[in-house]
Amino acid sequence: AFHFVLGAATFEQLWFVQERGFDRTNIAELTGWLAFFGGIAGNLFGGIGGDMFLRKTGLGRPMFLFWTMLVLTPINLIYRWVEPTSMLFILGIFVGYFQLGCFYGPTFSTVQELVPPQIRGTVVAFYILSLNFVGLGIGVTGGGIVIDMMISAGIAEPYTMTLLAFTGLSLIAIPLFYLAGRRFEQDKASLYAALESQARTT
Repeated sequence: AFHFVLGAATFEQLWFVQERGFDRTNIAELTGWLAFFGGIAGNLFGGIGGDMFLRKTGLGRPMFLFWTMLVLTPINLIYRWVEPTSMLFILGIFVGYFQLGCFYGPTFSTVQELVPPQIRGTVVAFYILSLNFVGLGIGVTGGGIVIDMMISAGIAEPYTMTLLAFTGLSLIAIPLFYLAGRRFEQDKASLYAALESQARTT
């Protein structure tokens, strides 16, 4: 669900140029630098912050992502509407890449912690497939279809409306992260109990 908007973000460069008035080369260079620094900062914050959150609260790392998304999502929504010359617009781009960077460490760690070691590689592979095929696939394909439909209908700012819609769709991840964080200890205990039972029988 989190990746729905990432798929739709394929159209962001067109949005910057056609609906926000940027020069194609300049905005590509600017977003490249913001992606570089925002992504690295997000990776570090997600990994370190997720581990610290787990140690201090005992709640799963998905709960850390729940709070991260809850705090950062308003910026991701507001910056679609503000003037492109404002600092909030630049901050919005940075926050988008930062939030994406935060995602990977906690989720990969959680997946690996909650599956038996003998199938860990398979489950991680399935997880990556799900992110790309389901999350990105729906975002890219759905985003393109919606934009074409809006252009055909003569709707103003079809890229803005589509990116906002898919940002909203990605908000499904917030309650799901919350529920996953609440279940983390229960699921982990179930895994350890199953492994202990299996060890006794072999």
